[in-house]
Amino acid sequence: MEEFIPESMQKRINEIGEQVSEGLYQIYQEMLVDTEKDLQTIEEAIRALMRGIGLSSIEAIVGQYDRHHRKGARPCPQCGKKHQWKRYEARQCISTLGEFMIDRAYYYCSDCRGGWSPLDERLGLGRSELSPVAEQIASYAGAFMPFATAADFLARSHLLNISHDSVNRATVRVGATLRQEQNALVEAVEAGEFDYPGGPEVSPETLYVSADGVRYLTADGTGRELKVAVVYETEMRRNAQGNVEPQTIRPDYVVSSQTPDDFRVVVDVLAQQRGVRQALHTVAIQDGAPWLWDHIAPVAGPARIEIIDFYHTAGYIAAALDALVPHDQHAFWQHLLLNHLKQADAAVEHLSQVLLILSGDGPDVPTDAQEALDYLARYGTRMHYSHYRDAHLQIGSGSVESAANRLVSARLKQAGMRWNPLQAEAVAQVRAAILSQHRWHDFWRTYRPAPRTYRRQQEFSHAA
Repeated sequence: MEEFIPESMQKRINEIGEQVSEGLYQIYQEMLVDTEKDLQTIEEAIRALMRGIGLSSIEAIVGQYDRHHRKGARPCPQCGKKHQWKRYEARQCISTLGEFMIDRAYYYCSDCRGGWSPLDERLGLGRSELSPVAEQIASYAGAFMPFATAADFLARSHLLNISHDSVNRATVRVGATLRQEQNALVEAVEAGEFDYPGGPEVSPETLYVSADGVRYLTADGTGRELKVAVVYETEMRRNAQGNVEPQTIRPDYVVSSQTPDDFRVVVDVLAQQRGVRQALHTVAIQDGAPWLWDHIAPVAGPARIEIIDFYHTAGYIAAALDALVPHDQHAFWQHLLLNHLKQADAAVEHLSQVLLILSGDGPDVPTDAQEALDYLARYGTRMHYSHYRDAHLQIGSGSVESAANRLVSARLKQAGMRWNPLQAEAVAQVRAAILSQHRWHDFWRTYRPAPRTYRRQQEFSHAA
């Protein structure tokens, strides 16, 4: 292959090789002379050397690529008409190895009055100056830290010196693309143009589907809701108290501001990817919000087991007892009733009877007690907790509540934060992709940002 390498490139490769040798010899000599040098100092020196070598290498390979290769005519991205390249145009690129310039062949279409550089598309460069790896790292950091904190972290840990605004823009760009993919998925399903996935090679024994809504504050001080869903399996493990219980494993997340109907489509596709049709058992477990049972629960299939979250039920019971029994008896009654709810077969009927007895003979039942009775009546068929526990099923929706915290609250609801809705959802989309099993990796394997284009009224000829 060496005969195909231009002489200037071969010379540069040899020079870089000499840089590596000279740099390592220098670091070694300094270590021999200065006995105070510790591992941190040595590691930092080698890291700086390798970064410099990497920057020289990427400049040599990418920066002059178009100058060493035949360009030829290329079709205009707008009209398809072929044009010869006009000249070289340089653009800056900020990478994890440092900043460098790329000379690209520039094409211009007089009909569309637009210019473009095909090398940008080949390299995966968009309108931003960030390289794909830099954009991936910046958006990852921006999803988990305040943007200013993320910028400081990137400078210290990755030697990537970009502003907090650049971190913000990178995170929002990637999150907006994830949202666009989600919207396109809904449109394809509704148009009948989507082939549903066949499920995993190994079918899950029990697959859970759970969703919830979580609010955050917008810039005007009002709130907006993001819908969150998680599809997962469980495994029997010992908890901190030494008890064996089903614990969540292999979760996949989706988040959206879409309508319940559109969100159901997204959750349905995820559930089918996870094997909802092949699973031996499927479970829908959530709180009592009607949209969850009308739109999300059916995703778990017609033979699903439906479970109303035990801890929401416990909250209704506790509120009823506040209105019905003296304060010094509250703990006794709550312990008694909730244990019965967990362990007895006909617990819902028994609890309703007890609450009615505690309400007395008067014509009016206290409001909190009546709300508890109504909740038990409405969702009683989903409260067979003793049966669920015997089947080693979860009885609480802690997995989706954890998802709501991990995807939304932990980042968007920090002290003093107010958000533009599009920005907020973009950040949550990035977090959902990262925290899912393979989605973040799969996204970056195929992601190609929109390339930079140039709109000009008139293009003058230049010597190449």
